[in-house]
This record gives sequence, C-alpha cells and structure tokens, in this order.
Amino acid sequence: MSYRVAIVDGVGREVGRAAREQVRKALGEISSEKLGLGGRVHQVRKRLKKVRSALRLLRPRLRTSYAAENAHFRDLGRLLAPLREADAAVETLGRLAQTGLGKDDGRALGRLLEAAVRRRDELTSDDARVRATLEEARLRLADGVRRIAAWEVDGDGFDEIGAGLAKTYRQARSAGRAAASRQTAEAFHEFRKRGKDHWRHVGLLRDVWPTPMKARAHELHALGDLLGDDHDLSDVVDLAERIGVSEGQADLLEELRLRSANLRERADSLRIRLFAEKPKRFRQRCQTLWNAPPLS
Repeated sequence: MSYRVAIVDGVGREVGRAAREQVRKALGEISSEKLGLGGRVHQVRKRLKKVRSALRLLRPRLRTSYAAENAHFRDLGRLLAPLREADAAVETLGRLAQTGLGKDDGRALGRLLEAAVRRRDELTSDDARVRATLEEARLRLADGVRRIAAWEVDGDGFDEIGAGLAKTYRQARSAGRAAASRQTAEAFHEFRKRGKDHWRHVGLLRDVWPTPMKARAHELHALGDLLGDDHDLSDVVDLAERIGVSEGQADLLEELRLRSANLRERADSLRIRLFAEKPKRFRQRCQTLWNAPPLS
C-alpha cells in the first residue's frame, strides 16, 4: 500500500494507517538479508521519517501525547544513525569521485575516502554490537505499531489535518527564508528537513487533485535532492576538517564550497516558487480542493 490517504471523513485514521504501514514495512526490512546492513538501516530510517511527518501532520488535533510519540520514533532513528552516517559518507565520497575532479583534488578525495571507509568498518566490525542494535530497533518498531494504533485525532474531515498541514508549510517557508538569509550549512539542513515534511504531506494528500499535486511533489523532491547534495558536501568538508586539511585537501574544499554555492542558488530559485503563498492562503486552497466534488 502506498504512502497516501483517501479523501474521506476520518482522515486522521487514514494518516495513522499509512504510518502504521510504514512501520510494518520497516519491520520486514530490518531483518532482510537481501538488503545488507547499509540498505536495511537506510530503508528503516526513511520509513521512520515518514512516520514522524505523519505525526506532525496530526499534531494540532492529536489527543495522544505528541511529545511521547515523537520521542519514541526520533530516538529509534538516532539508535541507527551512526551506522547510516558512516555508510553515507562513503557513498557521498564515492559519487564525488565520479564527477570529474582534477588530479590533485582526486588524490585528496581518495585520502578522505580511505578515512571514511576505516570509520565505517570500525563501526560495523563488532558483529555482536550491530546485531544487538538491530534487535533493539526491531523491538522498538514492533512497539511502534501498537503505539500508532492508539493515536486519536479530534475533528472531522479536513479539520483533522488542516492545522498541521498549514503549520508544516509555514515552518518550511520560514526555514527556507532563514537559509537564504544566513547561508549556513545548519540553516540549509533545517530547511531540507522541514521541506521534506511538506513534500511527504503533499504526497499523502495527492488525491485531492492528482495532476497538480504530483507536479508539486515532483518539484519538492527536486528541491530535496539539491539540499541533500548540499548537505552531503557539508559533511565531506566537516570530515576533511576533522582529520586535518593538507594543501591538496584545501584546494578540494574550495571546489566543494563552489559546488555548494551553486546548489544553494538553484534551491533558492525553487524555494521562491514553491513557497510563494502565505500559509493561510495555502491552507484555504487545500481545503477548497478537499471539499470539491470528485473529478470522475
């Protein structure tokens, strides 16, 4: 079943159903030998992000404690984070090596890749600890299915999600403006996270008007890719600064910062278009679409 909801009264239950389905899929993936360790961790963390986005959509009308539910899934993601981050650094450096860097930059990148591989191998070499981490995650996922089943939402129809939809849109819009103003890695990372929430909500609600909503989701995904690439570059810069920057690495870092500036400029062009509406107007438009008669 896809990550989407039907346009019905009781949509809060539909959102809970979609979140519960993500946790069930994560339970299957965390034990899948076909995916490998890196694939399992990556897939489960993506599922958890969808669950937390669903929770944020319901937050203003949720009777259950948002803080407790969010903490459960947040801490589960953090449990797996070190395994994913070490693997992601190797993946990022591997991709960069295929982008036509100069000879000196390529050698510097190779040294960083060697350091990243060592760090990943150190984290994953203790089989007993890795198995214990995965088992703890599996138990928390199983508990997550039970927790989501107990979610209760006030309101009816669009009222169950309207406030949450407007709030996350407002947060993404504000984070985007802050990133454009501050031009820091932290600000762009925050924009990426809040933009991803909005992207997932648009995907959940795409049946209100499929073609335009899919188009919006497509552009939001493109924005997320740009910001994700920028975040990866920032992580590489941080890694280089931690292990010591040689002369060759200094030249590489300058190249990476130039690429980052280009990514941020392209992301800002999308931001202006995607978040032109004020939050109140965005909510009103979505509510109008929700209440409109079916197209077919």
